[in-house]
Amino acid sequence: MLKTGAHQLGKWLRPLLLSILALVPAVSFGDTRCPDVPSDQTIESIVYKGLVHTKQVVVERTVSFKIGEPFSCEKWQRDHAALIDLDLFASIEVRFEVGDGPNTLELSFTELAQQILFPTFKSSDINGLMLGGGGSFLNLFGMDIRADAYGRTSVDPLFSATEFQIWMLSPWFLQWPFSWELIITGVNSDNPIKTFVERSFAFELDVYHPMDDSFKLLYTADFYHFLRDDNAEEYRGYRATSPFFLSESGPDSVPKLGIGLVYDTRSPLLNPLRGHYAELRFSQYGGLLGGPASYQEYLFDHRSYASLSSKHIFYWSSLGQYRPGTIGAYDYFHVGGANSLRGFPSSPDFFGKHEFITSFEYRYEFIERGTGEVWGDHFYYSFQWVSGIDMAVLWESDCAPARPLMSFFTGVHILLPILDRVRFEIGTGQDLSYPEETFWAFTVGIFDKAMLQRERLR
Repeated sequence: MLKTGAHQLGKWLRPLLLSILALVPAVSFGDTRCPDVPSDQTIESIVYKGLVHTKQVVVERTVSFKIGEPFSCEKWQRDHAALIDLDLFASIEVRFEVGDGPNTLELSFTELAQQILFPTFKSSDINGLMLGGGGSFLNLFGMDIRADAYGRTSVDPLFSATEFQIWMLSPWFLQWPFSWELIITGVNSDNPIKTFVERSFAFELDVYHPMDDSFKLLYTADFYHFLRDDNAEEYRGYRATSPFFLSESGPDSVPKLGIGLVYDTRSPLLNPLRGHYAELRFSQYGGLLGGPASYQEYLFDHRSYASLSSKHIFYWSSLGQYRPGTIGAYDYFHVGGANSLRGFPSSPDFFGKHEFITSFEYRYEFIERGTGEVWGDHFYYSFQWVSGIDMAVLWESDCAPARPLMSFFTGVHILLPILDRVRFEIGTGQDLSYPEETFWAFTVGIFDKAMLQRERLR
């Protein structure tokens, strides 16, 4: 039933998706910081100022200007957007000096803080608000490597869940333009959604190989380790589809290898105003790789952005995950919370082996990007009012009927360095299979919802 339904849905969605992507406008905006340079003047020297912590090679591999070519305002707009996307600088200024000496293109940078120790929080769909401490290195070794370390625990109930995490990423690997992201997570949690004590370790590595300006090949290697909880309850439909743990004794250790294709035209990468992101990924868990699990994952992740101006932004995202095979119930999907279905509480009732989630948002930036300074460190900020709709469809097993859910939400987003965005939202929703009951929830989240949506289980 599920395979037939998914096939029919795919036949219907494919032409619709292609049509919508083709119609979404690609809006461009002028850059007032572009200097007025006569067309007959060529660049004879390039000077970088303000790079106290950042290695010059990080900027040189991003800037496209070459000595001997004329200055182009259009090229500077692209370079400025690419430099801002590095998330290393609070502001960037350009000057073109013409005089007795060589014609000089001068780029002046105001760097963001390089490292910060701070209290940290996380909004988890499973454990709600988690507080702790952390440290962030935005520019490790001056080479545009971000490294974060966190330790957090739950607030309600206090200390019922603890999490330790190391997160590293960079757009380059040494001198090669291979972007990568590494996440190492350890969890000790009384998991209220899945009704078991979760003691787990996760290693996740994604490497992106650029093919051109828009397409990348993705290689992924993960490893998950779950210690056994002999008191875990097998509740509701879980009994009919999967045991909670797959190993007869001892922990469940599940390796994973995957490959994918990524299409990315978002601009800018931070708070995009236009463009699309689409990812197709196939992964093998266990099976020939070893371990008690044996299943495949077919994943589709899509995000589209369009804007009437820098103040009015429209955003559409979709995530589909289909996983046939033998899977432990501890790895089932749940929706409800800041990172999946706003307007629904986190509850064991909303689970599935397979899922499809989509969101439509309107974002109004009522305070545009500005810069500030605290104790000598520079930062940026902006504020957005957001309103929209979330929808999810869950399949509790391969043969189960689809279960649709829908919610409406509104709230305020604060855009900041490190956290990307802090989301305060309130929503109301309905399980369309049982429309007589209405849910509502207030949620607090960080980063873009789509960024955490695939990590919300841990």
